[in-house]
Amino acid sequence: MLISDLAALCTGVSEATTDADSMEGAAASLARYLRNSFGEAAGGPEIVMARVFQTVRHDSLGDELREYADARARAPLSPDQRCLVLMGTDGDLPQWRDRRRSVDHQAIPLADEDGVRSMPMVAALVDHFGLSMDDFLGDRDHGAGAFGGSGKQDSFEVFYVPDAQGSPDVPAQDFVREHGVRSVLGFGGVLPGGDVYAIILFTRVRIPEHVAELFQTVAVAAKLALLPSLAKPLLRGEADRFADEHAVARSRIQALEQMLQVQRETVLTQAFRLEEALRDAVEARRLAERESRANEALREVTTVLSAELDPDRLVQTATDAATRVTGARYGAFFYNVVDADGEQYMLYTLSGAPRSAFERFPNPRNTELFGPTFRGEGVIRSDDITGDPRFGQNAPYDGLPPDHLPVRSYLAVPVKTAAGEVTGCFFFGHPEVGVFDGIAEKVATGIAVHAAVALDNARLYRAERETALALQRSLLPRNLPSPQGVDVAYEYSPGSGGRDVGGDWFDVIPLSGGRTAFVIGDVMGRGVQAAAIMGQLRTAIRAYAVSGLLPEQVIGRLNQLLMDMGDDLIATCTYAVLDQSETTLTLSSAGHLPPALIDPDGGVSYTAADLGPPLGVPGAVHHAATIDFPTGSTILWFTDGLVEHRTRPLQEGLDQLLAVLGEIGPRDPHTVCPEVIARLVDEQTQDDDMTVLVVAHRGLSRRDVVEREFPTEARSAEQARRWVERVLTDWGDQEHAEVVVPVVHELVVNALLHAESPITVQLRRLPALVVAEVGDHDGRLPRRTHAGPADEQFRGLQIVESLSSRWGSRLTEHGKVVWAEFAIED
Repeated sequence: MLISDLAALCTGVSEATTDADSMEGAAASLARYLRNSFGEAAGGPEIVMARVFQTVRHDSLGDELREYADARARAPLSPDQRCLVLMGTDGDLPQWRDRRRSVDHQAIPLADEDGVRSMPMVAALVDHFGLSMDDFLGDRDHGAGAFGGSGKQDSFEVFYVPDAQGSPDVPAQDFVREHGVRSVLGFGGVLPGGDVYAIILFTRVRIPEHVAELFQTVAVAAKLALLPSLAKPLLRGEADRFADEHAVARSRIQALEQMLQVQRETVLTQAFRLEEALRDAVEARRLAERESRANEALREVTTVLSAELDPDRLVQTATDAATRVTGARYGAFFYNVVDADGEQYMLYTLSGAPRSAFERFPNPRNTELFGPTFRGEGVIRSDDITGDPRFGQNAPYDGLPPDHLPVRSYLAVPVKTAAGEVTGCFFFGHPEVGVFDGIAEKVATGIAVHAAVALDNARLYRAERETALALQRSLLPRNLPSPQGVDVAYEYSPGSGGRDVGGDWFDVIPLSGGRTAFVIGDVMGRGVQAAAIMGQLRTAIRAYAVSGLLPEQVIGRLNQLLMDMGDDLIATCTYAVLDQSETTLTLSSAGHLPPALIDPDGGVSYTAADLGPPLGVPGAVHHAATIDFPTGSTILWFTDGLVEHRTRPLQEGLDQLLAVLGEIGPRDPHTVCPEVIARLVDEQTQDDDMTVLVVAHRGLSRRDVVEREFPTEARSAEQARRWVERVLTDWGDQEHAEVVVPVVHELVVNALLHAESPITVQLRRLPALVVAEVGDHDGRLPRRTHAGPADEQFRGLQIVESLSSRWGSRLTEHGKVVWAEFAIED
């Protein structure tokens, strides 16, 4: 079996289930296609019987299958127990073409390991698939099975019995002898949700081991063919089933990656075996060299696909490889591209000739010669195309435009997707006659098949990356607030080398009393899932922030939230609150890289480096640290994409960042941000997301923030009133005294009633806003109580609410602060 034959078989497997209305229909089509895809042998078709099995939970079976399974169980079956169900069958005899006519295999209960071991072929399937018996039976306490998530979905293998007669793995020896079964081949794997699918072929011809190994690719192709049926009925006539679309999408991408890996390994194995087998055959040396070049070209395509995932580079590599191994003097690949507006147009690549040799020529027209290739009707090969009646006969050019490179030998191969859509065409030419033979045609066709798969995969990966990037950008803040007294700049850039974007995020959150929270974080992982988790964390942290929680409490709740979302999720995060009245930053960090602080004199250092483990760690304890952040200081938060990549260790990157910041100094963040990135990040090697958040502290006027402490005495309320009036007069805002003074008075009175410590009153004037804060050492937060018509108490907070724009309270390290804001006109 050649690689091209295997690719064609995989393509047919993918197409076989296209019109299936249920999992049963898909399995039946798959069994029928596989049996009919092989040749004839003495006594009938090479495939005696093909069967498709799937494990299904007992409570998911229909009434008929459930009764069938119960009748064959040694003990009552629980709803979560699995049964091995015959989903599709085809064979020589009419009764082998209807699953309902099977006497012993419609639904086999899988109650325990002893029961499975009593069925040698089933037990052998489990062992060959790389699953433990516990995996196969599933965790009946949890229903989905121990491998129901993602842990075993990459399990697939080939179960192979080269000589069925006398094999203990094939107990039905009467069937083997009567129908001349020589070998048994089984392959399959794990579906989302934990169920196992298995396909078993009984053959009249002996299958060599190296051919059996190639069916790993068919196993993955079968999985891709069955995945769409997870949302369809299990059996014909039943209701649709629920399928987790994200799980199915992830499983599809995983299966595509497996397909690439297996194909790559298959190409390597095929190449080595072919070279070894043909080394001693001088007469076949030319064939071996050409096959080797073909496999080398396929390896190049696979390598580029896994490393670059760029369609343009893929088609160029495929064109170069195919031109080389077919012996063509020059080759071209014309392919269709759809732009962002949905418009389709044609591009081309060349090999063996400069692009200038064809730039003045139009694209090939849909002529009698080119038309069949563009329509995908088949390969056109000619020893001398100038003698073909489809070739132009008009003098003086005879089918070629002026100055066209001479073409006598001609080979054209369509490139089609698994669904039969023509995505491009290979054209090869040579000025000599008779260069392309049947081997060149077959090799070119094989490369065309793999080029189609590679293009589909590259486009799928690009679409996945663009989807994740669009989701991430939609979740990141578009317009950051501009807090008074600080300048903020930021930069986000997705990794250029990877398939998917990551989960970097940042935020700037205005808090009460003119305070500001700064957030930066990184979700471990890639793609849509990481972006979606990032969005949930960002939303949650904003809610925690505005509720007045302390930084360490915010991080603690975020940690619990991430653990509730999944056991294997990890993220890092730093949450910092700037209080300009104190010129301090209070930070709490969960495993994130420490920020870099530039003091007013230009000194640079990392600060608050070890405040707790990453988010998602059970039992983690996170702390907070308060650092001085005087006017003139600049702080820079960042994710690891800024300082670490595959050619630079993390510590080296951290050292370089300090050196760069030392040279830059405390400048405008809008110049610091791009300069740091320009000097540390190489777009060619950046393979991870990168986020930078720079905050420069410009400070508030001392006159705009005033504070006074009052003793816990009854007269303090009146003293506070007079003090507030004087401050407002000093600010020129005495017209707002009628709302600010009563509110402060009520807050002070409330503090005097409940606190036994000195009371601090702070007034802060911001643009279009006056903020009043009353702090004490009592940790009990005020709670609004409904006051009846005759009540003389419980009206203080009603007064606060009616006179202020908004009010609230928050805990502090030593007690609480109750604040109120008042909108004013400058």
